[in-house]
Amino acid sequence: MSIPQGDQPFGANSDWPQQGASDAKGPSRSPLYFLIFAGVVLIISLAVIFYLKVFSTTVGAANITDPEPTATSQPAGTTEPAETDATDAADPAEDAREEVTSLAGSPVCDSPSNAAQSILTLAKASDATKDQDVIKKALTALSAECDPQFTVDIRKAFSSADVPDALATLVSSDDWVTLEKPAPDGAKDETEFTSPAENIRCVFGEDDVACSIYVYDYPSPDGREGKTATYRVNGEGNISSGCKEELGATNVIDYDTSVSHNGFACTVGQYEGTTCWNELTGKGFQLKRAADRTF
Repeated sequence: MSIPQGDQPFGANSDWPQQGASDAKGPSRSPLYFLIFAGVVLIISLAVIFYLKVFSTTVGAANITDPEPTATSQPAGTTEPAETDATDAADPAEDAREEVTSLAGSPVCDSPSNAAQSILTLAKASDATKDQDVIKKALTALSAECDPQFTVDIRKAFSSADVPDALATLVSSDDWVTLEKPAPDGAKDETEFTSPAENIRCVFGEDDVACSIYVYDYPSPDGREGKTATYRVNGEGNISSGCKEELGATNVIDYDTSVSHNGFACTVGQYEGTTCWNELTGKGFQLKRAADRTF
């Protein structure tokens, strides 16, 4: 009896799949592959998150250090407000104020022109009342600490510059000046005078005082014997004399009287004669019939 092929019994030469063959190969590896794939995905995800976090932190720090200007939209017809610059907000007079304040606290007498320049810079940068006070304190300290010539020179430095009106008024006054030889108390303010004998006649100018002596017993200042001699002291304390001019004055003042005007002073004595000087520098002259003297 023939046996159908489909019913062929198990044999060594049989091509029929053997029952339990898959079991002979061991358990399936699919779960292992899944775990490996999941691990790789997790590692990549963590790397991406770390990179994004580091990149975000770096960008944020850069924006804090050097923020980019942000354009903002505004309604039509409006003007964008100007940005405030810290430099523009600073007081432009601050450096000059510090220099002038330093001069007031520690006067330096080596350069009248430098001191004048510092003061002028502040005066031009600020017209505040407090800065006018700072300037006056500096000038007062310089005049008190330095010699009279320094005051003369700093006035000259201002006279050759473009000076604001407030500073020009202060400089021309004597409010800050230390006078080497002030006029005596009670001196009369006169513009011209003559002694009771009318032999010496004096006139005050804008920047000097001059006196002519008509009769004198000493040699003429410039060799012109018998000529009226005229002596003059100016705003810088310089003294000159000669016989080329003759001053006249009609205002008779008594002996032992003092007069002053515009920074100059004179005294009239019966025996001491007439003495005139620059109050700031203390320089001047003494005239009497018997002799002349400059100092």
